[in-house]
Amino acid sequence: MSMTEQKRLTGPDFVKGLAIVLMVYGHLDHAGSLVVQQKAAVKWVYSFHMPLFLLISGFLFKLRSEGKILIGNVVSKILRPYLIFAALYLCGLWVASTMGLPTANVAPQSAQGFFDTLFLHPRGGYWFLHSLLIIQISLIIPKTIRIFKNNDPLIYFILSSLIWVICIYYNVILPRTIAFFMIGFCLGNIWGMFRGGIWVGFAGAMITAGLSCSDLFTFSMAQIVWAVSLLCFLSGVSEAKPSALAVRFFAWLGKNSMGILVFHAIYVSLFKILSKSILKVEPSGILNSIAATVFCVGACLATSFLIDRAKMTMFLFGSNNVYFPFRAKREFIVGC
Repeated sequence: MSMTEQKRLTGPDFVKGLAIVLMVYGHLDHAGSLVVQQKAAVKWVYSFHMPLFLLISGFLFKLRSEGKILIGNVVSKILRPYLIFAALYLCGLWVASTMGLPTANVAPQSAQGFFDTLFLHPRGGYWFLHSLLIIQISLIIPKTIRIFKNNDPLIYFILSSLIWVICIYYNVILPRTIAFFMIGFCLGNIWGMFRGGIWVGFAGAMITAGLSCSDLFTFSMAQIVWAVSLLCFLSGVSEAKPSALAVRFFAWLGKNSMGILVFHAIYVSLFKILSKSILKVEPSGILNSIAATVFCVGACLATSFLIDRAKMTMFLFGSNNVYFPFRAKREFIVGC
């Protein structure tokens, strides 16, 4: 591992930090007199925030280690937290439905529905971990089983593609999810390092939005160019101003994105208790959305901190830390 890799890069964390905050905002139950405008903003957010996550995850994913080591990492750092927190989420949906509380997703009504949702058709933000699991395992398996004597990457890619086709056919994963991850994976192998370009990214995003605005909200070549351009622009900003407070702050949130991803659904639901009171004071709904986003992100960080202090992190997440202090120096992490 080179000195560049030993030092954790700011660019990926900065982009992940912005995307995770926008994800929380998008998952809120928007209300108020400006609800139409907020839902329009969410539509724009959805055009790029998860593509950015997938591009970065693909960019940072490497197949350099032995297959058994890679599988061990995927099982401990993706599969285990997914099964634990997705199962808890589904149980929470069931409890909420029995209490008559409103939820964004419908709880499974039977044991069969529970296992179908958990293993094949996930709900909530946990679909992201589920998709990462499928994509990464499908890339690792051909390398691990070594069916062919030669190590031709094309053969391995074909075998992985067959797994993806089966998963797509049974609606286990979306084609766009695989596409964005693999674009990031290919860029990572071509570039070797995470690079950005403010003006190239800005120009690409503006030209794409101007020429194909309607295509940005569905999986298309325009959306791919849009997401890659924004990735270049945002990473370029982080490279140009690495010591800026905003860059460091969102990079810090990016380091803590796993905790925010798995815990935010709990606090989004809990904040609904306060929403009515806030809307009485400020009826537009803007203050409610800002307060909800800040509350959820802060509560997720606090929960991650407490899990670290309780020494439960290795069991739940397969790593020594899920919470990273604002000023701490951390090693470069390969993967999600």
